[in-house]
Amino acid sequence: MSEKKHSCCKNMWLMILCCALPLLAVAAAWFFGYQGYLINFAWLLCPLAHGLMMWWMMRKGKEESA
Repeated sequence: MSEKKHSCCKNMWLMILCCALPLLAVAAAWFFGYQGYLINFAWLLCPLAHGLMMWWMMRKGKEESA
């Protein structure tokens, strides 16, 4: 049971990291006055990272059950 709880906490921190880094990048770009097109890509990093994380976790779960 403790390993499952540990896995849950690990996944939570990974999700926070995947969403916080792009938001920090956008905030830093705004703070330093960057106006380029890469700022649009930074806004998309959170949903893209979340999708990749879900794919990775589903793949990992299938490997463990096999």
